[in-house]
Amino acid sequence: MEENKARTYILEYLREHPQASDTLEGITRWWLVSQQVNYSVMVVMEVLEQLKAEGLIVGREIGGKLVYLAKDTESSGIETSPH
Repeated sequence: MEENKARTYILEYLREHPQASDTLEGITRWWLVSQQVNYSVMVVMEVLEQLKAEGLIVGREIGGKLVYLAKDTESSGIETSPH
């Protein structure tokens, strides 16, 4: 249940900010807190891995840190409905 809500919040954030990218910690701390929710890093990590497996986001190493962003930032096609 927590995963579905976190997934929805992350996808909504990316839909509203298609050029956004951040680390696991940044997404947990800033993206989700901006939605006035608080999830553990483990829950967010699971959701990010699911979204990567579905091809909705990618993880890129930038400056030695793994950063997540929408797969196609030009036309993300991200839907917020949970799977």
